[in-house]
Amino acid sequence: MLSEGIPIDGETLRYIHSRKTGALMSAACKIGAVLGGGTESQVESLGAFGETVGLAFQIADDILNETADAGTLGKAVGTDRKRAKATYTALFGLEEAEHLAQATALKAKSALAEFPESTFLSDLADFTVRRLH
Repeated sequence: MLSEGIPIDGETLRYIHSRKTGALMSAACKIGAVLGGGTESQVESLGAFGETVGLAFQIADDILNETADAGTLGKAVGTDRKRAKATYTALFGLEEAEHLAQATALKAKSALAEFPESTFLSDLADFTVRRLH
């Protein structure tokens, strides 16, 4: 909210988004790993997955705010632009934001190297950037 209406760079935007949903998802994944008896390495890998998939979610959310239909999205669209919010679409444009969302989801999936059998988490990373709402 402090960045609304002021220009920021890509690194600051990444920092904001990764501390938002990225931190929440990272904590959830780490807690699950700890409760599931994961090793320290597994806990850290799942934490990295969570942070990165949370960032991908936020980038996709920026895209949806610009491109989705309000009925499908379930909320008003174009509101980020109207409020001059710092978003990936505002900073990089729609096409580059879409590329960054895909690349970030791929990076999240690479954090799952210790869990090759985990198709659910891999599918979750893909869904994060192709969702419609």
